[in-house]
Amino acid sequence: MLELIADSVLLGLSVAFVYFALHLYARRPGAPAWTMALMRRRIAVLLTIALVGTGMKVRETVLQQSRFGVSFVISFAQSPP
Repeated sequence: MLELIADSVLLGLSVAFVYFALHLYARRPGAPAWTMALMRRRIAVLLTIALVGTGMKVRETVLQQSRFGVSFVISFAQSPP
């Protein structure tokens, strides 16, 4: 349970940091034109960052709990169809 809380806090801080960095980049003088679309779609950008971070965490957890580990994933990816 404590590990879940620690992972959630770490994921939340990571998402917040990436969002804050993008926000600062978009607000700087001379920012590219595409940053205006980024600022208009803040919620979508935040949800996308959170989804990517969650996916990375789930992948890490699955690979750590797998009996075969990374070697199984590599051999599966290299096997012919």
